[in-house]
Amino acid sequence: MAEKVGRWLSGWVRVEARGARLAELVSAVARAGHPVFAARAAPDAWTFSAPRGALPAIEAEALRLGLSVRVVGRGGLPELARRLARHPSLLAFGLGLALLLWLASSFVWIVAVEGASEVPAPAILAAARDLGLAPGAFRPSLDRDRVARLLPVLIPRLSWATVSLRGTRAVIRVAEEAEPPPELLPASRPADLVARRDGLVTDVLALAGQPAVRPGDIVAKGQVLVRGRVEAVPRGYDPADPRAPRMTMDVRARGEVRARVWYHRYVEVPARARAATPAQGRGFTRYRLDVFGRSLILWGRREPPFPFVVSERAWPSPTSPVALVREDVRAEAPPAREVSPDEALAAARRTAVAEVAGGLGRGARVVRATAELVVRTADVYGVAVLVETEEDIAETREFAPSASR
Repeated sequence: MAEKVGRWLSGWVRVEARGARLAELVSAVARAGHPVFAARAAPDAWTFSAPRGALPAIEAEALRLGLSVRVVGRGGLPELARRLARHPSLLAFGLGLALLLWLASSFVWIVAVEGASEVPAPAILAAARDLGLAPGAFRPSLDRDRVARLLPVLIPRLSWATVSLRGTRAVIRVAEEAEPPPELLPASRPADLVARRDGLVTDVLALAGQPAVRPGDIVAKGQVLVRGRVEAVPRGYDPADPRAPRMTMDVRARGEVRARVWYHRYVEVPARARAATPAQGRGFTRYRLDVFGRSLILWGRREPPFPFVVSERAWPSPTSPVALVREDVRAEAPPAREVSPDEALAAARRTAVAEVAGGLGRGARVVRATAELVVRTADVYGVAVLVETEEDIAETREFAPSASR
């Protein structure tokens, strides 16, 4: 890519050469330090491209070898500048078009809303228009922070808003007011904390409600961990006195119950694998000139620093005494190797831990993971993995506020 940019900046010429010693001309130009590219061979003439500064050398060598050459094309920045200088109106048109495009990109033409479900998008767009954000707004004079700060003021059902610019498109991202947290819900919606999966309880923290389990207890999915229906005695009575009057009240249980949880995973690992190499997927194209059994690299790297395979295409034919050959060089894939049982166990353990950790909630952690080889064939290892975590297993389950449940 860098070579193509350099050619364009310095300019190039397309030359057609005729005569009997065409291969010698191309070789002499290449030896003089001028790269030759985009070469095409025909029985009676060759065409090739070279840097603009190589034209005197090409003409001198052609004269020495008795060949006729003519320029059939030019390109690059110098040629473009020359053409534009000959047509001032075209240059003015190009500059005017560039200015027009710059002006068009300095305005906002599309305004979109993301994150709104309850508040209608047209209402958000109308409020943004009142704050100066609408199609046709001039980007440099747009105060995005002011729009984002005042949108929740104009629409109280929004908790916050942000404004981002993506080219000529403005995106208003909003968040609507969420449901109040559980601790602020009315007592008419009492609830227990229950286990969302089996586990061994390690810690119980009840902020509201009555604990139903203790550290060391083994609990099953759905079992009540903290009761939302609690029993109390009136003030002035001893809670330990069995004759004291009792009364019950319903609350919304809150807290955290941490437990050890075990996940079983079965992972299959291929018994053979190819090692990734820095050269994998790399390659390049080069051109070679074959003259009576001798080869000369015209363009491209000589020897790649990695194992490679080459596919060739020759003009006019591979058996011709003088031929131009295109070589497509690609990195060779390393041979597959045997995966050891220890490598398979380690890979299966990593896969299972990543899968389990991806589904854990905030504050959870993986304690340990053990792997056992249970299946082994010529193609695959089957590994059973046990992942142990510590996490909060409590979830809220509401019940009706009545005397019977």
